[in-house]
Amino acid sequence: MGTIPADKLNEVAMQVILHAGDARAHCSAAMEALYMEDLETFRKKMELTRQEITIAHNLQTETIQNTIECDEQPVTLLFIHAQDTLMTIHSEISMVHHMYRMYCKLQKIEE
Repeated sequence: MGTIPADKLNEVAMQVILHAGDARAHCSAAMEALYMEDLETFRKKMELTRQEITIAHNLQTETIQNTIECDEQPVTLLFIHAQDTLMTIHSEISMVHHMYRMYCKLQKIEE
């Protein structure tokens, strides 16, 4: 595609941060629901989490793919921050999935 201007890159970065942040909020609500043993709410919140993190990931991937053959693409601190935010929140989501699996396993043991 070519070079993306820094201001456009920052716009994309803000969208990544916003969607990833929304994913984190939904994931936190899901974890709270799991703690309260409200599995219906947990599943709904995790679906919202998945939707938001997917949007953020797709924005990042599209941006990277559009610049992959461009050696002179400017890098902005905000885009780097957005990528870091996305990775961190993705890790949090992964941990919540593992906690849910552990919860289910423990429930089977108790029954």
